[in-house]
Amino acid sequence: MINYLIREEHLDLVGLVETKHAVLSQWDIVRCWGHQSSQYIHNTAVEGSGGIIVTWLQDSFSLTNCIANQRWICVIGEFIKHQFKCAVCVLYAPNGQSERMHVWNQIRLLKLRIEVPLMIMGDFNEVLSIHERRGASELSQGMRDL
Repeated sequence: MINYLIREEHLDLVGLVETKHAVLSQWDIVRCWGHQSSQYIHNTAVEGSGGIIVTWLQDSFSLTNCIANQRWICVIGEFIKHQFKCAVCVLYAPNGQSERMHVWNQIRLLKLRIEVPLMIMGDFNEVLSIHERRGASELSQGMRDL
């Protein structure tokens, strides 16, 4: 599925969350892109949970820095064709409200440290509407915060 999307949509950079990969190799990434001119950074899953992969084509994105922890990976660089310098952060937020707020505080501090636009994508582990959560009758604190 991922390799189909990459090839059909001509993607330059892909962020994946909840990969559940304990081990990842260059060969796994090559299979996604269909050739060897790709790079990646990843966090491994712990006990079958989590895992983040950020992968890109070397001809499309030039990496200048990477900052990561267990919950997010931020790649900083330039999309070469458009000469667009930016940071792309792929995150997998925890389920708990206080842990999630800790992750958001880390992202806020990260934003203060970088001097380029920041894009954030991933699984925020929260919903925007009551209708998205089965059995919910009122907005949770997490819904309001998001």
